[in-house]
Amino acid sequence: MSRFKQEDAAKIAALSFRRGRGGPKKPLDGKDALLLQALQSAERAHDAELDRREGDIETYHQECKTFEKHEEFYKHFNVALTNWRAMEEPIKKKLIHYTQNYLQTIEEAQNVIPLDRLRKRCDDTLEAIALAAHQEAGSLKGRRSGVSQSVGHTNISLRPLYAFGSELKAFWHANVTHERFGQQFDGEKPLSAASILLCESAKLLKVEYKHANIKSVMRMLASKEPKQFVDDEFMITFRGLPDF
Repeated sequence: MSRFKQEDAAKIAALSFRRGRGGPKKPLDGKDALLLQALQSAERAHDAELDRREGDIETYHQECKTFEKHEEFYKHFNVALTNWRAMEEPIKKKLIHYTQNYLQTIEEAQNVIPLDRLRKRCDDTLEAIALAAHQEAGSLKGRRSGVSQSVGHTNISLRPLYAFGSELKAFWHANVTHERFGQQFDGEKPLSAASILLCESAKLLKVEYKHANIKSVMRMLASKEPKQFVDDEFMITFRGLPDF
């Protein structure tokens, strides 16, 4: 069920004007029905992007839990790996020999893996497991693409709002030929009809957006090319691989 009703479209259309010579300019006058369709379409685009982000958040938390378990395992595994590295050579060779016998049984192999090759296989596998379990995974630090950095309102994704604004910009270009879809504010106060349209309509969305967020999105929308967001909001970074 859409949050936008006919009376909302009429109110937003009436408020979306700019002051000019000869009185207020009302580019959406008489376009209530078309505006309502655009608002509902924009809302669907916004919510779809919001759902995508919520899925990303869930995946991110699952991955964080996985890496926590890996690190927990590494603490125990590293003790065994340290003992393996320090094991006296005759004892290690004997263990490799027994491993060869059991591995042949487990894999039901007809051919026996040569001891030297099996020794290297064991060494490499143990080292690889240690590296995989101890990657020191962490969240990406610093500024991220499409995320608000406004003071007091940080870490708000702007991608859903951008999707919302893109739909309204398309409506504007199709139905308002005599006035551009311009971003004009006096501080936090929207002045242009298009700025007022976005600020007023955004009040009915699931997420609370500040005027600073809308200003940022309208700057993005001013570009001739669609904004290409980098998927780094929930990016996980890893320690670099050591030199071998």
